[in-house]
Amino acid sequence: MTMTNAAGGPTTLSRLGGLLDVTRLVRSDADVTTVLAELAHILRKALGYGTVVMNLYRPAWDDFWVAAVEGDDEARTALLGATYDRLSWDRILDPAFERRGAYPIRAGELEWNDLGARWSPHRPANDDQEAWQPEDELFVPFRHTDGHLLGVLSLGEPVSGKRPSDEELDVLVAMAGHAALAVQGAQEASDAAQHERALKQLLRVSTSLVGTGWELPVLLQTITDAIASALGFERVALVMVEDDTGLLVPRATTGWTFADRVFDVRYALSDVQPLLDVEFEVAGCYLLSSDDALNRVPAHLIGHRSQSNGRGPYAWSRPGPPSASSGPTIRSTACSPPRHGSRRCARLPTRLPPRSSRTAVRRSSG
Repeated sequence: MTMTNAAGGPTTLSRLGGLLDVTRLVRSDADVTTVLAELAHILRKALGYGTVVMNLYRPAWDDFWVAAVEGDDEARTALLGATYDRLSWDRILDPAFERRGAYPIRAGELEWNDLGARWSPHRPANDDQEAWQPEDELFVPFRHTDGHLLGVLSLGEPVSGKRPSDEELDVLVAMAGHAALAVQGAQEASDAAQHERALKQLLRVSTSLVGTGWELPVLLQTITDAIASALGFERVALVMVEDDTGLLVPRATTGWTFADRVFDVRYALSDVQPLLDVEFEVAGCYLLSSDDALNRVPAHLIGHRSQSNGRGPYAWSRPGPPSASSGPTIRSTACSPPRHGSRRCARLPTRLPPRSSRTAVRRSSG
């Protein structure tokens, strides 16, 4: 239950209680989805709104996903899980609507028909200019401490029945700032836990290889399996220079088989050497965008086109439409180079898991 003042809005005590609850979430070990659901619940009570929606930005897709809806069951059914592209939010978060860091949009000020899923309460409008109308909207962005957008808080149906005052907007923006810290903390904790799991798994594998009499094929297969499992890649290939021909041939693969057409075309180390440019080096590997890879590899070698890709500037993605030709995979490409004069090259053409994002890789580069 929300404590209300004489005007029907939440009391100062209710707001402070909500702020403390949000602050506790910053130190919690809950996952991102749980944190967002808790935030929606806390903010609804503390701020005095009937419906609260948490829209989370997804770098891998360059869109916003409705991760939590607190309030009306009909609103939850209509909105939960919906996605909105960045262009839609660019129109909603137009500077013309900005007021004290929030974006209150009155009924009739924006055409909503082509902006994605929307819910409005089923009640008539009235003539009171201070009253909240069924078609009114209120949005508050929340940001990472480095300034990039984490998501947008959407609120509707204030218990006071009134459109928010400047003072109320100030409280909303301040609360959204604390909510951002909780979301950022949950995301960073998730990334750190994933990184720790990967390191532990790779350490176990590398330790098991020391001083053992592994046959080379088994050893190489163990390596590609470990990379796929620990780092979340769907496809990994390890190719080595064949002494007799000087060509690169697959020696181990995870996510493909040696019979897949991607391995039909034979190619030399010199064909892929342009990928190993210091410009693209990240922590000893080489990460290229699909366009950069296309510009550096002969067209007749371009083969497999991934069907699992993100969108936007941080996405792991492939160029153009799928191709029927065979040969090396050309998409966003990661590979490890020859070392210490060795005549072997391990390429890691991959298909990423659902996040499909290069964000973590970019962070690790400093």
